[in-house]
Amino acid sequence: MWPAWCRQFDRPRGQPAPWRSARFGRLGRRRRMGACVTSPSATLGDRRNLLVKSASLSTSSVAPAVLRQPPVGATCQAHHDLGIGCPPSRNLCWVIRNEALAAFLRDRRSRVEPRRVGLPGGHRRRVPGLRREEVAQLAGVSVDYYARLEQGRQPTASPGVLSSVARTLCLTDDERRHLFALARVAEQRPVADPGDPVNDRVRQLVAAFGDTPAGVLQPMLDVAYFNAAAAFLYADFATMPARHRNAVRWTMLAPEARERWGAEWAGAAADLVGLLRLHAGQYPGHPRLAEITNELSERSPEFRQLWHDQTVSTWQHHVKTLRHPAFGEMSFTNEFLTLQSAPHLSIVVMAPAEPQRFAAALSASRSVAAAARDGAFS
Repeated sequence: MWPAWCRQFDRPRGQPAPWRSARFGRLGRRRRMGACVTSPSATLGDRRNLLVKSASLSTSSVAPAVLRQPPVGATCQAHHDLGIGCPPSRNLCWVIRNEALAAFLRDRRSRVEPRRVGLPGGHRRRVPGLRREEVAQLAGVSVDYYARLEQGRQPTASPGVLSSVARTLCLTDDERRHLFALARVAEQRPVADPGDPVNDRVRQLVAAFGDTPAGVLQPMLDVAYFNAAAAFLYADFATMPARHRNAVRWTMLAPEARERWGAEWAGAAADLVGLLRLHAGQYPGHPRLAEITNELSERSPEFRQLWHDQTVSTWQHHVKTLRHPAFGEMSFTNEFLTLQSAPHLSIVVMAPAEPQRFAAALSASRSVAAAARDGAFS
């Protein structure tokens, strides 16, 4: 038995359409049914907006080209979400498709040799690569679910399903990231190797910035490497114990951090804690997260309040002013660079607003340090 709003569209030939009837009125019907999307004159955009609303997707993420009418006998996505079958008129029966994801899965499935995943080969296979049933079994999903992914009838999937499919299809790291991008799912990044994360290529890249402050950050904002300009601007992290080389910890606990930031310390602390919150979402279960948050929650009331408030920030939205004890205030803008060869690392660059003044201050500090060394050895 169809609901009332579906039954009224299955009308005998010649009977006036309900959106023109005196009971609803044209304008009233538009308000009730969403701009008359069931009307024969409704545009594809009207149907798209209705389905986007029912599927909880954004309108900009669904292109008109991905809408297809389902075959006769199948239930469309809109009525499936409502828990009912499609009415005979099928005016609302349009499904959202992900053709790019489907094409990528079909192509990669055809490239996997059965023996590579432990299945027997043979000459009796009618298609190259694996069968859909084999991929579904190895990935731990139903055959129907995977078939809908390959046919584009399932626009996306959970991160766990995508990870299983990527492993079954023997995808590379680049192909895996592309798979998650096609499914519009944020990939959970793996925990990085606790060993030395900075190779010679990364060191050469940081050295290329010359007298511009630059450093390499690991997950949870651990400082892995920095140049002399960054040590001049902030602190010499190389002289600290390994577990203390963290940007958030230095900002919240070091007295010199409050002196460097001056009146902007509270804003800088909030931004860095917000950036740590973003890293916590990108690297769930990272062992350093509990270590840093537990220590700072005990020793810093400001951190405890910011962490409780769920502060989130990218630390990039305004000019930063630091106060050097010998050379006064200097302003900077910062940017983060992600490394393709090491996605878990990021290079933060602090571009001085007055490059010549900063270069002169850095040169003067080097002269003072060299004179102090010469005096110590004389």
